Amino acid sequence: MQNHPKIVILMSTYNGARFLKDQIESLFLQTYTNWLLLVRDDGSTDNTVNILDNYCKMDERIVLNKNKTGNLGPKNSFSYLVGQARKYTDINYFMFCDQDDVWLPSKIELTLKHMLTAETQYSSTKPILLHTDLIVTDEKLAIIYPSFLKLHNLTS
Repeated sequence: MQNHPKIVILMSTYNGARFLKDQIESLFLQTYTNWLLLVRDDGSTDNTVNILDNYCKMDERIVLNKNKTGNLGPKNSFSYLVGQARKYTDINYFMFCDQDDVWLPSKIELTLKHMLTAETQYSSTKPILLHTDLIVTDEKLAIIYPSFLKLHNLTS
């Protein structure tokens, strides 16, 4: 990919200690590496913040927003993160992830390629929202259904 724009990945956490390692490790395995993970914890009482602190020390691409805004709930927590991410002037693309996600290695690369194609088709000055499919799994990542879209008849 000739152009290597920086992607900000937004993640709001809440008592997600048992999931975080898998998600963050899946980010380290991405084929596209020019990303920043901006995390906001929503008042966890488990080991979530300690885990995030350790990852922040391991990799400067991971930033834990240590705010004192209290428990906002998922919608407002992600909204807060969007506001914080806009302060980074070198970022043009946002991706959202949940604490219990595990991303396939080419997720960022393929999503960015589709975004760049959409910008060529529709204009880079208009907001574009891109959704991706997901594999439905259980807590141990055993596949329940290979496509969320097909499971819910959401394909065209």
